[in-house]
Amino acid sequence: MTETISAALDRAVALYGDREAVVDGPSRWTYRRLHRTVLGFDATLDALGLGTGDVVAVLARNNAAHLVAWLGVPRSGRVLNELNTRLSESELEFILNDSGTRVLVVDDSFVDLGRNLRDKCSTLTTIVYAGTGDPPVDCLPWSEAIARETTDSATPAGVGADAVEAERVTHAMLVPTMIAMLTTDPAIEDADLSSLRSVLYGASPMPQSLLRRAAGILDCDWCQVYGMTEAAPIVTFMTHEDHRRGMAEDDPAAAARLQSAGRPVVGVEVQVRDDRGRPADPGGVGEIVVRGPNVMAGYHNRPEETAAALVDGWYLTGDMGYLDEHGYLFVVDRLKDMIITGGENVYSTEVENTLFRHDDVLEVAVFGVPDPEWGEAIHATVVLRPSTSTTSEELRAHTRSRIASYKVPRVVHVVDGALPKSGAGKILKRNLRAAYSPDAGTGAADELARIDN
Repeated sequence: MTETISAALDRAVALYGDREAVVDGPSRWTYRRLHRTVLGFDATLDALGLGTGDVVAVLARNNAAHLVAWLGVPRSGRVLNELNTRLSESELEFILNDSGTRVLVVDDSFVDLGRNLRDKCSTLTTIVYAGTGDPPVDCLPWSEAIARETTDSATPAGVGADAVEAERVTHAMLVPTMIAMLTTDPAIEDADLSSLRSVLYGASPMPQSLLRRAAGILDCDWCQVYGMTEAAPIVTFMTHEDHRRGMAEDDPAAAARLQSAGRPVVGVEVQVRDDRGRPADPGGVGEIVVRGPNVMAGYHNRPEETAAALVDGWYLTGDMGYLDEHGYLFVVDRLKDMIITGGENVYSTEVENTLFRHDDVLEVAVFGVPDPEWGEAIHATVVLRPSTSTTSEELRAHTRSRIASYKVPRVVHVVDGALPKSGAGKILKRNLRAAYSPDAGTGAADELARIDN
């Protein structure tokens, strides 16, 4: 059998079989228990007639059953189809039909939606109910799906300071939004976080002010990864030594590299190409392209998109950046997020980092909105820290004092709550563009709880 991610579990059970592997609410499993449950689920898929290449989808929140599917589906060469729980029914229907999904695992939140989808998807024959209530008669109960292994499923405590202290968490993998939330958690002042050895972050740009603030609170190693699903997913890595040297502030070059995404991992090649497709000189901004054994073979049933993304063995990421003379990669923006205003290129991440340097800013997104005079006008949407009341004009003045005037947002929207995000925690700028575009009207912006300052 070709080695899959489940091989890591095989190794863990051999070395640490009786150690705790999973905490899911009140339920606690050892590695041995997890391994036994994964084997049971794998055997059930065999019994259902699923072979190599057949697709199993999961539409569920984060729980132990989800982890079992994550490890068990690929164990014998089947394909895991992770569904975004925020998608509409019609979007999910398209994905299931397009992928030829045969089995769908659902929890309590999505059991009714899953049964509706089965009626609309010709290949979908089995719904596995991994909830906590009585299983519907037309669904396969989770207890049977894992060969009589039972589980008490519950919502995890999350990544708050209380959870770190209670579970003596040693390693955490967080996106910047989660790190910002952790630094503003009221419980953090009194929590014992001494167990935490390292934090790995990625998925979206990390503002330097947030990184330094978080590192001052959490005395542990910090590491960063940059990548994408198409690269399975890691492309570059910035080590804890890079972070330590940068935080020391006695080496300006090392401090500047904190703004980078690190250097390519072993086996992966990274180039930055100019607008003619040639490798750019160090410091020259262009599109980031990636090559390596981790890069995908293509998009499922999408030959045109595959041909556009994979050129001569290189994956065109759609990200813009530059490499320095030591091979550190600096990601400056997404191609589609770069703003062209009055003929000038503005990288949204530069403006976001500037706004983040204001002590009252918790979240920020900068994006372009069509403008008849300038082509695009720079807009920023900001969420403030609790108990602060900075105005839009104060934020514009803060930005104006630090970067060129043409980069200053024309409009700063201060909103309540949180910015719209994907399931991976990335801010959905397309939603913000749509809400504040000239054609959107007032309704879309009102949904973002705009506060006029």
